[in-house]
Amino acid sequence: MFVANVKTMAQLRLSVLPTRKTKNNTYLIYLTITHKRSVRYITLDYEIDDLFQFDNGIIVCRKDAKMMNQRLAYELADYNEKLKAIADYQIYNCAQIKEILEGRKKEESLITIKEYMELRIERLNKEGRSSYAEMNKYTLDKLMAIIGDITLQSISPATIEKFTRGLSKLSNATIQMRLTQLKSAINEAIRDGFVKYDINPFAYTKMPKSQPRQLDITIEEFQRIANTTFKHKRLQLGQDFFLLSFYLGGINLADIAKIDFSGDTIKYVRQKTENHKEGEKVVTIGVHPKARAIISKYIKRGGKIDFGYKFTYSNFQRYLNRCIKDVGVYLSIETNMCYYSARKSFSQYAFELGIKTEIIEYCIGQSMKENRPIYNYIRIMQRQADSAVNKIVDYTVDPDKYKTQIYMTYDEAM
Repeated sequence: MFVANVKTMAQLRLSVLPTRKTKNNTYLIYLTITHKRSVRYITLDYEIDDLFQFDNGIIVCRKDAKMMNQRLAYELADYNEKLKAIADYQIYNCAQIKEILEGRKKEESLITIKEYMELRIERLNKEGRSSYAEMNKYTLDKLMAIIGDITLQSISPATIEKFTRGLSKLSNATIQMRLTQLKSAINEAIRDGFVKYDINPFAYTKMPKSQPRQLDITIEEFQRIANTTFKHKRLQLGQDFFLLSFYLGGINLADIAKIDFSGDTIKYVRQKTENHKEGEKVVTIGVHPKARAIISKYIKRGGKIDFGYKFTYSNFQRYLNRCIKDVGVYLSIETNMCYYSARKSFSQYAFELGIKTEIIEYCIGQSMKENRPIYNYIRIMQRQADSAVNKIVDYTVDPDKYKTQIYMTYDEAM
């Protein structure tokens, strides 16, 4: 039997398939490719009249057997040379090797994880998602330190396991974030045709779970923030943008930066999800008077907010979080406050007031979950969102008015 003895794991041999009979009642001879537990066939221009004429890869009982064997040996040797010429057979599955041997597919240029991640980071920056781009850059740095710059195709479940072990000294939340970003990058690479896997690298990965951080603050703590007059500019900035986010439904800083605040209503697509969120993307919400009072301090021509900061957005974001944290320390607030605390607190108060989950999701720009079928038939209107914001803001001013309602909400939750 002719078998290609090559250094690769792929094997080539001649075969006849008893179940494949031609219209002329003959049997074709195939080049059989075995690789990664898969089998593919290439049809050769040779056939025999009966199965007994093919014995373990050799033509027998035919007048032209010697000539056919010589030609088949040449064909097999030629395919063998093509197989040897494949630079990195491991990146291809059996079907792809067949296409390369037939000349229907060229060997792919091998893109490394570093090259692909850098393309991804560049795209995220162009989309204005600089914070997420920065997080991906940190993930890439960790990959290079633990795994090195390997090809996308060579990433396997064992690679992900090694990467996870290399992150073991970090918190579960950080490990989950790094793995989630890498998984997202690999899924995008698969979707965009950069790579194909027989087994997805994350097929056997169990994402670590982390305890949710308590980022929301109590009503009493919120009132302290809202009612304190700060003399230091740094604390004023932290107070203003924490409250502005809250009064606009927990809006993200990136969205504040791009919105036109010249009218009584704002419309925006949440920047974090605008590139992949399906369905209705636009959030329309009225500007609460308390929000307008803050906006008037920072608004410039064209309705945009002037943060009064000359450096990059990512630097300002870090600076603002430090300012908000300083506000919390100054007021002896137990929660380790950050900008996101406004969004968390808004959602928490809304829940305490018994506001429908779908309205809360609309206010904060969160996509509605598809596993609640009844809500496929309704739309959350601006007036419902405005009513919810007004109620939540009123709750922060006079929480005693809502005590009975809050107790009922907790009883229902129990």
